[in-house]
Amino acid sequence: MAMELTFGLAAVNIAILLAVLYVYVQNYIAMKARFTLGLILFAFLLLLENSLSLYFNYTMMKMFSPVETELLYIKTLQTLALGFLAYVTWKG
Repeated sequence: MAMELTFGLAAVNIAILLAVLYVYVQNYIAMKARFTLGLILFAFLLLLENSLSLYFNYTMMKMFSPVETELLYIKTLQTLALGFLAYVTWKG
C-alpha cells in the first residue's frame, strides 16, 4: 500500500513541477533574468529526479519493499515542499 501511495505522490510532484516550470519559463521569456533561469534549471532537475524515482520504484519494486514506508515519508515531505513552492509561485 505504501508503494502505491509513493507512486501517486511522485505523479503529483511531476504535475506540480510541470506547472511551476511553465510559470518560470513564461517569466524568463518576459524578463530574461538569470535568477529565473536558475529556477528553471532547479525545477527541471527536480522533475527529472521525480521521473526517475517513479521509474525505478516501479521497475525495482521488490528491492524497495523493505523501505517502502520510509520512501513514502520522503516523498510526502517533498510533495508538501513543492506544494508550498507552487503556492508561493502563483501568489508572488
